[in-house]
Amino acid sequence: MCARRGYFAVPDSNVTAEQRTAQLDEAIRSSLDSSELGLDVQVEPVDVSGIRKLKIQTKLDSTQLRLEEHSGVWTDNLDVAWAEYDSAGRSLGTVSQSISVKLSQQRREAISREGIIFSETVGVRSGAVEARLAVRDAGSGTIGSVNISLTRLFAAATTPQLPRK
Repeated sequence: MCARRGYFAVPDSNVTAEQRTAQLDEAIRSSLDSSELGLDVQVEPVDVSGIRKLKIQTKLDSTQLRLEEHSGVWTDNLDVAWAEYDSAGRSLGTVSQSISVKLSQQRREAISREGIIFSETVGVRSGAVEARLAVRDAGSGTIGSVNISLTRLFAAATTPQLPRK
């Protein structure tokens, strides 16, 4: 008996900008993490004279991205959204951006081992107790998202350390 092992999926190349935005919005509004696209997110509070800020480092598994080769350059686009919510679950605002990825063959080989890493420092709105980060790979349509408890994060940063005896 012969049977195929697995399948080869090709994303729908007819996805409009509105559909891409809607998919990212749906992921950012969900209280559940999405793991289609693996994200390793490290967040640390930054003390800037009473202003709440976060340094966010995001690492993507580049083997999950659908990079396309054109004349020796590997390309893809990533849609990134950051949203903050108050204690009642109301949105305090969302910021999104697209990141264009362009890699030489040598750089592509390096990130296949290391992953794609990008960092940013963002200000946190007053009243925000939770944040969500979502990343969508335009090439494959896969989405990864994480929820971040700001209350716990900032409480840990302001808890005084007791002297050791």
